[in-house]
Parts: sequence; C-alpha cells; structure tokens
Amino acid sequence: PARLQPLSKDNFDATLARYPIVVINFFAPWCHWCQRLEPTWEAATKEIHDKYPEYDGRIRFAKVRVGLPRYA
Repeated sequence: PARLQPLSKDNFDATLARYPIVVINFFAPWCHWCQRLEPTWEAATKEIHDKYPEYDGRIRFAKVRVGLPRYA
C-alpha cells in the first residue's frame, strides 16, 4: 500500500520544512470528486514514494482531511 503521510496541525509545518516538495491532497471523505480522485492519488503516491523513499528527503505526498459538509 502507498505510504501516505497524514497531515495535521501537529505535523504540517515540520513536514513542509523537511521536504523541498510536498504535494498535498486536501480532501473531504463525503466529496464525490475526492472519492473519484482517491485511487489515482494512491497510485501516484505509491509510485513517487517507491521511487523516492522517505530517507531520500526529496518529495512527499500527503493528505489533509478538511471540514464537514454544511448540511452535516
């Protein structure tokens, strides 16, 4: 499985400081478009993280879960 770094307020700044390139998916689990993107995002994450392991320090893919829908 892809090793996706979950970001939160606790590790966001440290992650951005550690890697020169951080590609972040801001997603909402209830969002139809986020759900459609997920398989592609996971595949891209796996490919990049396999090519550039964490110890390489060049690039990380990450996810940030965003707020609830207005009607929730």
